[in-house]
Amino acid sequence: NVRYFGKCKFNQEGLWVGVELDQDKGKNNGSIQGVSYFSCKDNHGLFIRPECVRRQGRGDEHGDTSMDIGREEKLGVNGSQSPRRKKGIDIELNHDSASLLIQTTYRKYMAKKEVDKLMAVRTWNILDNHNEEEILRKGKKFGRVSKQLQAETSYYNDDHDDFFEEHENESIDSDENAKTIEKLQQEAAQAVEKMTDEELDQLQVDNKYYSGPHLKFPLTLSNIKEMLEAFTNDQLLHYKYFMQLLLRAKRLFDEEETLQEITIPEPEPGKNPIRLTLVGDTHGQLQDLFTIFNINGSPSEHNWYLFNGDFVDRGKKGCEIIATLMAFKILYPNSVFLNRGNHEARAQNAWMGYEEELLSKYGKNKSTVRMLDVDIHSSLKLYTLNMAMFDSLPLCALIQKRVFVCHGGLFRNKVSLNHLRKINRKREPPLEGYSMEDKIYEDLLWSDPRPTSTYPRPLEERRASDRGAGCEFGYKVTDQFCAHNQVALVVRSHECVPEGFEVLHNGRLITIFSASRYCGTQTNKGAFMNFGHDLQPEIEQFYALANNTFLSDEERQVKLVSDTIHRIFEYVTDKRLDLYWYFTQNDVEHSGTVSRVDWSSGLTSVLGLQLPYLYYQNELAEVDEMGLVNYSKFLSRPQIHMGDRDSSWQDAIVKRVCKKLYALVGDDMEKAYRQFDTNDDGIIQFQEFIEMIKRLDNSITDEQIYELMRSMDVNDDAHIDYNEFAEKFKLDQANVESTLTHKIVEKVSNLLYQNRIQIEHAFRSLDVEGNGFVTREGFLARMKRISSVFETPLTTIEIEELANALDTNADGKIDYKEFFQGMSITY
Repeated sequence: NVRYFGKCKFNQEGLWVGVELDQDKGKNNGSIQGVSYFSCKDNHGLFIRPECVRRQGRGDEHGDTSMDIGREEKLGVNGSQSPRRKKGIDIELNHDSASLLIQTTYRKYMAKKEVDKLMAVRTWNILDNHNEEEILRKGKKFGRVSKQLQAETSYYNDDHDDFFEEHENESIDSDENAKTIEKLQQEAAQAVEKMTDEELDQLQVDNKYYSGPHLKFPLTLSNIKEMLEAFTNDQLLHYKYFMQLLLRAKRLFDEEETLQEITIPEPEPGKNPIRLTLVGDTHGQLQDLFTIFNINGSPSEHNWYLFNGDFVDRGKKGCEIIATLMAFKILYPNSVFLNRGNHEARAQNAWMGYEEELLSKYGKNKSTVRMLDVDIHSSLKLYTLNMAMFDSLPLCALIQKRVFVCHGGLFRNKVSLNHLRKINRKREPPLEGYSMEDKIYEDLLWSDPRPTSTYPRPLEERRASDRGAGCEFGYKVTDQFCAHNQVALVVRSHECVPEGFEVLHNGRLITIFSASRYCGTQTNKGAFMNFGHDLQPEIEQFYALANNTFLSDEERQVKLVSDTIHRIFEYVTDKRLDLYWYFTQNDVEHSGTVSRVDWSSGLTSVLGLQLPYLYYQNELAEVDEMGLVNYSKFLSRPQIHMGDRDSSWQDAIVKRVCKKLYALVGDDMEKAYRQFDTNDDGIIQFQEFIEMIKRLDNSITDEQIYELMRSMDVNDDAHIDYNEFAEKFKLDQANVESTLTHKIVEKVSNLLYQNRIQIEHAFRSLDVEGNGFVTREGFLARMKRISSVFETPLTTIEIEELANALDTNADGKIDYKEFFQGMSITY
């Protein structure tokens, strides 16, 4: 019998049908999560979607055999015998066949739901790895110019206002700049080395502004618990105490070996046995760390911990996690161990969030840095000391000489434990190093095992990594490493896995990941691993205890797919010109459409990402009644939103381009059209348009040509007919300018958006007081330096127009932070 139809609190999306079965093959008694929708015997109730219910047989008493799911009075279940009455409707039921149909349909529904989840997780992880590769690539591209900017900053911040003008044309690789950079690095290192406990003890906390926890040294467990309680209430630790924790912990790490050798003592009669808990990535997700402590107990002399890297970035509580780990390391130096991850590095922190988090939480005007003697450079000193602490972290660990633990993975070469012991680790982790030592260092932090549930492509030996750093290695590499070093098991972290752990390579390798519901979009569990003296691993899974709004797994799934689509559109925006060209080559009939297969192949070829585009086609692009994708409309969907800023800089660029284009067309419209239509087929194709514009004026960029043609192609058929051409180039330059407003500037908008994190970071180093502003002169000089690394650099006029618009009140100061953080992509 159908007993209920409508919405249910256990899942607010769509409608549900409550069915009472005659046999105990259901799931409930009509109640779910404390809410009663109808009453029946235990295991006789079942909730299914309306599309899973149908009726077969004679129909109702009016002879209507149709099934209108949208009407409550016409619900039924499949059957052929024993007609029953429900609200005046005849429903034929055969108990076994009805039960079988419902169960089969339900299983199909759940199977599809699981496939959707696995597909979303796999796609998101591929995009996340590609994003990391992009960040590395951009970091390398921006690296040299960033070094020069650092050198400039040292002069500029000392009131040398004319420095930018004097050094504007110097080479990045000039000897003077190289010496300045080296000097800055040496001074920073010396400042950390000279820092003393007494110096920090002398800092006076201004309690008028600060109400958070106070630390006293030597630390006590109760003192640490006070700090953790403050963190649960979103209170920050004062600058003074954070500095003290970092300095004291750094000294402890300095004395430890690169390869930590951990021995778990044998249990003593009458005493609690000592166990070692291995924790994977936490990535600024403080609630995961607290959940582990709640389940497993906080660190103590009998409850040892090994934290396996990636403590920061992504999440918003990296500072709190670092403070917590440092405090427990200081309290229990022989019971708490840390390995360095790839995110304990300046290059990653600059782009992935931790640098911005720390500098914003400990900026000049924050209560966390209010002291009687205010130092406007305090946040920079704190960050420098934090990075120095990261440099001192060990890289790997060996438990009972049998279990090898590192953050990333194994190596491109045959490596022994002695090689690891000899690595010079106290430096920024190398990327693309040439020496074997650098490659080993990189692999320890970056490499990944294959195949996995997310990356099923087979592998036995080694291949280049999709991350752009480290390598991917198969089971033979793991077997060879274990045999060569007499190791029984390799444990690593570094990758989000659905269950929080994954056993690979015939049980020789285990991945442990401890950030549950990663980034707020994933539905993965977190996990940690316990070892006793006998080295029998015990793995426990968990979901972090929620301290804020709780999202159901269904809601997280929707959010995950939305984030995935957003990331795909970001890459589409960046490669829009190449995609348009690719699609036009496949569009032999010049209809402006391509097949779904050609559309998917184009995305794979141009974006260089093996993603299930067809699976997400409904979210990405519409198809017409013939099943074809209008690629012109598809490429027009993502638009870069520049915030609520004055757009006069865009208008100025448009005006200059329009003048050139108008001059090219002249007053003979038909003659101009024939010049563009070189093959005389009556339409102007994309390649024809590009070639003619380039021939007439090669100063106009491909991006500008693309946007011009897109603005002219009114009906989105990927070519320009005479009417469209004439409409845009009427003998009225003002009309041309108005119709092209915000179109020609795609190059500028896209460059700023795709590199917004790196550009903002470059300005942040100039922003001494941390208030989000830089001078107009500094903005112009830095944008010119930054633009030099672009394939199509911004012109001086474009940069000046942008600066004019951002200087809203003409006071010579530019709010760069608000501008770049206000940029977004819509579709």
